[in-house]
Amino acid sequence: MIGRRLRTAVVALPAVALLAGCPADTTDLDRDRVKAMLADPLVARDRKPHAEAGYLAGRTPVRNTVVADVIGIRSTDPATAARIESTKILNDLRGDGWVMYFAACVPPPPHGGTAKPGAAVTGGPSSGPSPEARWSLVPKARSEWWQYAAYGYKIVDGVSYFVRMDGVGRIDTHTTNVSVDLRMIAPHSTESVVDLFPDRPPAIPAGSGCLESATVPTGYQETGLRTLMNSNGPLPNGQPNLPGLR
Repeated sequence: MIGRRLRTAVVALPAVALLAGCPADTTDLDRDRVKAMLADPLVARDRKPHAEAGYLAGRTPVRNTVVADVIGIRSTDPATAARIESTKILNDLRGDGWVMYFAACVPPPPHGGTAKPGAAVTGGPSSGPSPEARWSLVPKARSEWWQYAAYGYKIVDGVSYFVRMDGVGRIDTHTTNVSVDLRMIAPHSTESVVDLFPDRPPAIPAGSGCLESATVPTGYQETGLRTLMNSNGPLPNGQPNLPGLR
């Protein structure tokens, strides 16, 4: 857990191969933040998580990131199994101290095909300034995929950590068709503002929302505040990101 393990994890964990050879604008602080995310017990379920310490792309900070595959199974009912496995991971994240403030269930688009950003899906996101901005904040509907997403944050020593859970039930494959992945992000060492959730979005009550319903939802549903931490930091010209991205 990041909250309780941060101070020991950065000492006890060995260096990760993917962190080797980082550019000069990657500091020990960035590597420590990555190691803290790698110390999360859910990330530890993936024997080879992808870890990337932050760096500067020009003058834009690319944030510290860890990606882990935590569930990969086969099911005869992938839509239901993906929801059940996603709910388990959601509750594990809550137990690990993450404030899980958003959840969404995204069905396949009607009549097959792949929905483009902003394409109409019954009950889909309808608020916000543009379809592109709205759909950048939730998984895009995909043909024959049921998707379950949840977002959370944690504040450690004044630094915000973000987690995005993506569960998928694929009804178009005969191989592993149920998966749950985690993506964790922390600010780059050059960012002057490192608490990116000062408004403290409230947690979704346990047992509420489409993920924790008794049956697979029949259409798009979401609960909570639709916002997430971007993989890039603030733009050097001060131009804001799309609404909802931090």
